[in-house]
Amino acid sequence: MTSTVDLDTAAIGVPLTTGPEFVYDARAPKSSRRIQMSRIRHGWLPAALLLLASSVWAQGPDIYLSTQPRRLIMSAQAMRLRVEAVLPEIGAVSISGGPAKMNAFRRIWRRQNSTMGLEGLKAVHSERLSGPSSVPVINPSSNPTVIQGNLGFATVQQFLAGLAVPMGLQLTPITVAVLDSGVDLQHVDLQGRISPASRDFVQPGTPPSDTANGIDDDGDGVTDRAYGHGTHLAGLIALANPVADILVCRVVDDEGRGDSLRLAQAIIYAANQGARIINLSLSLPQPSQAVVQAIHYAHDNGVMIFTSAGNGSQPLLQFPTGQDGVFTIGATDPGPGNTQPFFGPIAGETIAPFTNWGYTDFSVFGVDVPSLYPGNQYAYWSGTSMATALVSATASLVLAIDPTLDDHDVKDLLKIPAVEINNLPAVYGEDPLGEGRIDLATTILYTVFPSLIP
Repeated sequence: MTSTVDLDTAAIGVPLTTGPEFVYDARAPKSSRRIQMSRIRHGWLPAALLLLASSVWAQGPDIYLSTQPRRLIMSAQAMRLRVEAVLPEIGAVSISGGPAKMNAFRRIWRRQNSTMGLEGLKAVHSERLSGPSSVPVINPSSNPTVIQGNLGFATVQQFLAGLAVPMGLQLTPITVAVLDSGVDLQHVDLQGRISPASRDFVQPGTPPSDTANGIDDDGDGVTDRAYGHGTHLAGLIALANPVADILVCRVVDDEGRGDSLRLAQAIIYAANQGARIINLSLSLPQPSQAVVQAIHYAHDNGVMIFTSAGNGSQPLLQFPTGQDGVFTIGATDPGPGNTQPFFGPIAGETIAPFTNWGYTDFSVFGVDVPSLYPGNQYAYWSGTSMATALVSATASLVLAIDPTLDDHDVKDLLKIPAVEINNLPAVYGEDPLGEGRIDLATTILYTVFPSLIP
């Protein structure tokens, strides 16, 4: 029995398994890495992908990028293959079936000039700390004083409130998409902050809740490793920007596992829902053409994407770093007792011991960051994921002040006052944290009073 898919409605698809992946050397210098990514974008690599396709995959869903997706769908249905999902914005179609039929179908489409690319599903992982600190939640508490007075957001919001009457300053609601493990939709501090358009791409048709099943499904010795991850990130964004409309897109399960098709779907969906910011505190071990094209679609629609550098303590490039419109965030450690680590230089501030470096655009506080946790609780969590959410939050607050700004304007407002972290060991090389650690207060000051920009 064949499946019928309406290209115009872009079916979400059914749960899919992760397929084989191509090997990708992520340690290339930044300049050559940009060239590699541009080759993927402009279609220089499809021939190699197509030649490898029949030998690499035995069975499992393929993702085709085609200039003629309708024709591809009709051909697949004629061969009684299953069309799993369609992404019309980028001409992507996911197809599965038995190995003999799939190999025959690949051979047919390998000869078609209309095929821009072909790949299997690729794994997506939420960020995690490595080693013995792999369970990073510290002291969940039902006491909201965990977050009160921390991070300095209240100071910034008081500053903005003081300008509201004399300057007529009004904050514009900005949609920020959090593509992660879902969110505790019932958390008291997120009421009225979650977009009704939020969606679950792991279990389509269900609310995108941040839930756990209490089982170590992936056998890594840590049960429900990603539980609370999305809630914590959404909490940081809500805390920083009082008018952020949080679009929750659940793309990984409670173990932090997802795939490239769901991620591409969610990126496109967020762009179509009017998101100005997408927070991607996750990574793919290898690049995915479908995700590349989804990112470019979002960028062309005015979306800024912030992604985490990763927590491997090494100079490692993680996809999707390097794509147009993607900004990669590393983490700093402001030292003990610094409850407002965004304001100017901080004595003793250094690079966080877990952060990847060398391929970052910006950095910010990422150690013991306080935010929300499922079950109306609060917790501290460390990682470049948290740093990424803080930068996403700052960028969204800039846009809330002036929604006419584009990604270049926002980048400049983050870059100009950024604080350089000096006196790092030589092993980190030059500019390991990109433009530096963002200075929230000065960024907001320059946004409100652009005449002060040096």
